[in-house]
Amino acid sequence: MSERLLKLEAKLSELKTQVQRERSREAETQRKLETRKKIVLGAVILKLMGDDPTIAALLLEELDRRVTAERDREVLDLPPRA
Repeated sequence: MSERLLKLEAKLSELKTQVQRERSREAETQRKLETRKKIVLGAVILKLMGDDPTIAALLLEELDRRVTAERDREVLDLPPRA
């Protein structure tokens, strides 16, 4: 194998590593953004529930219907499913 080909293969390997690192960074950034969105949305919903009993009742009813995992129900102070 020629020296030029060896150098090109080494460069290709380095570039593949750089691409993978950049993809990982982008994925982490997206996960952090998604987490931040959930936090902000949750804060708004909690404020609405605290301010308006009608909204609170509707949201609790919907949560009770849709949240099925017991550990999630516990976090939300929902009763265990029947």
